[in-house]
Amino acid sequence: MRFRLVVWLFVCVIGWSGCGIYSFGGGRLDDRLKTVTIETFDNNAAIVVPTLAQDFSEKLKDKFISQSKLQLLPYDGDMQFSGAITTYNVSPVAIQQGDLAASNRLTIGVKVKYACIPIPEKSWEKTFSQFADFSSTQNLSDVEAELIVDIVERLTTDIFNKTLGDW
Repeated sequence: MRFRLVVWLFVCVIGWSGCGIYSFGGGRLDDRLKTVTIETFDNNAAIVVPTLAQDFSEKLKDKFISQSKLQLLPYDGDMQFSGAITTYNVSPVAIQQGDLAASNRLTIGVKVKYACIPIPEKSWEKTFSQFADFSSTQNLSDVEAELIVDIVERLTTDIFNKTLGDW
């Protein structure tokens, strides 16, 4: 009976400690930050996938809406993101006998400018890069959409964590 009471109290304390507070990296997000603006990123890569910039921008918006209590605004948010896709390339990796690639790597790089209006010292500018490998026996066009989804998910997670992970 006593064990059940202790377990129940523990569960209640843990549950109550998470209500109403959104915590990133152990801290509490500053109360001055209530809104976020994410501009549509430009696509400045040498190889341009027509929908990549729009898809990336929407995924970044979705990340902040679904994983924080911030409200999305079309302009003048407390937190403002802009930037460009700067890298989109395929390169061989894991060279095998006869100088043939055993696999290839799709790399996407994004330069992000983050402005924290109420707390300017939290602002930053950084380039993020992620990649995914695929077999050289596959055509890029057959796996490209799936690879892009995976890479964009990891990029948006990196940006989200860089922004809200140190509060």
